[in-house]
Amino acid sequence: MVKIRIENLSKNYGNVEALKSVNLTFDREGIIVLLGPNGAGKTTLMKTMTGISRPTSGDIFINEHSVMEDLSTALSSIGSLVEQPEFYPYLTGREILNFSCRIRGFTRSECTERIDEISRLTGCFSYLDRKAGEYSRGMKQRLGLSLSLLHDPPIIILDEPTFGLDPKGMYQFRNILKDINAKKEKIIILSTHLIGEAKEVGDRIIIINNGSIVSDFENTDAGYVRIRVDGSKDSRALQELASDHRFEDGYLFLRPDEDISGILKRLVLDNVRFDRVEEYSDLENQYIRSVGDS
Repeated sequence: MVKIRIENLSKNYGNVEALKSVNLTFDREGIIVLLGPNGAGKTTLMKTMTGISRPTSGDIFINEHSVMEDLSTALSSIGSLVEQPEFYPYLTGREILNFSCRIRGFTRSECTERIDEISRLTGCFSYLDRKAGEYSRGMKQRLGLSLSLLHDPPIIILDEPTFGLDPKGMYQFRNILKDINAKKEKIIILSTHLIGEAKEVGDRIIIINNGSIVSDFENTDAGYVRIRVDGSKDSRALQELASDHRFEDGYLFLRPDEDISGILKRLVLDNVRFDRVEEYSDLENQYIRSVGDS
């Protein structure tokens, strides 16, 4: 069983407390999202988990190996992409992947096989023989993800992997993560400041703000379409809908896959007044409650 245990982790930069006694455990496969505003401590947490930065106090245990005391063994289970990846511009993507693969101890034939498999999964196979200096941001992100997957690690840590990508690139990258999650039994930890991204890909969402964990929960929010109605007790249609739907504070909550137009027509025919029809997410409201005006 793969497991990460973070104990009383703090990190200071001078007088700034970037992390404040963080305690977390990851012991189930799936996608875990660290969600929070810019400057919340997400990248700092990932840097300490991957050994890039040493904490001021506390420790991280990866399969019971201490990052502070046995870094190389602890990190052998991790593949990571932290911050924007950059590569030697005169090397091709294939050369970069091959170098990384060989220094991990794989044979030439094993590297050829691994590079072919991983680059097809991440979508960078078609441009592997172009020099990295010609790569767009999205191409670099895919190559960086390929590097993190080469040794088939059970734990993958990705710091805002869709940052700077256009909507198509973000959509494609999210689908890659979903494919990895579906095909491999891995713990995938990614950070984002985008609520929609967290909601779409996360199995578990951890909200971090001002260096502290403020919320930690399983992602069950499929979203709603909510209708603000006058709440008339005389409406049979509204009474029937409220009996098997969420109805609170004057709002009727419907699932997005329901016949919304048919339900609205039903309310109109029963003389129920409504003045607002909108998408609604419990996650978005929980996020606002957790981080306030940060």
